[in-house]
Amino acid sequence: MTFCDIYIDDRLYIVMELIEGAPLGEHFSSLKEKHHHFTEDRLWKIFIQLCLALRYLHKEKRIVHRDLTPNNIMLGDKDKVTVTDFGLAKQKQENSKLTSVVGTILYSCPEVLKSEPYGEKADVWAAGCILYQMATLNPPFYSTNMLSLATKIVEAVYEPVPAGIYSEKVTDTISRCLTPDAEARPDIVQVSSMISDVMMKYLDNLSTSQLSLEKKLERERRRTQRYFMEANRNAVTCHHELALLSHETFEKASLSSSSSGAASLKSELSESADLPPEGFQASYGKDEDRACDEILSDDNFNLENTEKDIYSELDDELDISDNSSSSSSSPLKESTFNILKRSFSASGGERQSQTRDFTGGTGSRPRPGNLVLIAIKSNTTL
Repeated sequence: MTFCDIYIDDRLYIVMELIEGAPLGEHFSSLKEKHHHFTEDRLWKIFIQLCLALRYLHKEKRIVHRDLTPNNIMLGDKDKVTVTDFGLAKQKQENSKLTSVVGTILYSCPEVLKSEPYGEKADVWAAGCILYQMATLNPPFYSTNMLSLATKIVEAVYEPVPAGIYSEKVTDTISRCLTPDAEARPDIVQVSSMISDVMMKYLDNLSTSQLSLEKKLERERRRTQRYFMEANRNAVTCHHELALLSHETFEKASLSSSSSGAASLKSELSESADLPPEGFQASYGKDEDRACDEILSDDNFNLENTEKDIYSELDDELDISDNSSSSSSSPLKESTFNILKRSFSASGGERQSQTRDFTGGTGSRPRPGNLVLIAIKSNTTL
């Protein structure tokens, strides 16, 4: 976590930001332990970003950092430079000078140590010290004695960069930035112009990498868009198929339920009405007709036998009556036969009507023999 205090228009702004990476000073210690050094490309990459940051602060915001050290420069992913710790930063008016003696003495410029007014070029001196330390992994001015250290800084006495490791542009840039005279020292724009070719190369590489990243982003965007389109198409197709399947299932279920409902309704109706099925009704109708015919034939046979019995009984009674009274025999016999004829004719018509009503199940048939016997007995008595 890094807290950045920025003074803008004499107002203090505290900016809190979580920065990934490690300070540049830790990279120096790590490389020194491994007996390695920065490559020139990496050295220029870090220094160019530092120059761009100082140009933004000096020319656009008129802010002097005043404490630019390796511990206040963070290196993130792919050596991304972030300038931190603006606690001693000061925003000054144009063509004005600062007089406060602040900062880390190892990276302080001669005018600060001499308590002279200073400006943005104090940060240029500190940038030269950082470039020297990236090349040698040691600060340009170092001494255990503070007076000796101050003397070295004021006179700009430092050991030269080892030859054969870096190009002359590195040594020239260091010497120009570590000029003890503030008036002769270049500002950040002049330093940038000194390394313009390296900076243009860096910017070209940066532009190329940006274009490649944009193309990659466009490919990823198209791939993502195509993926989502296919996913939406598959989802629509799946929903359509599920709808068709559910519709077919519903139709089958409705048909089966309707057929089972009709069958159950038919069975319920037949059970409630106590009616046999259709095939059985036809056979049942034929059996019923056959039974009716048999019953009628039995009734006719019984009726004929009854009539014969009645006639025989009548003959016997008439014979007896003739023996007893011969005077009234002939009229009685004639009247008796007339009564029998009428009664049998009436019984025959009634039998026909009852034959028609037999299937309807109406009442029982009266026996005509009883009526005849009653009439005969009544006539005999008379």
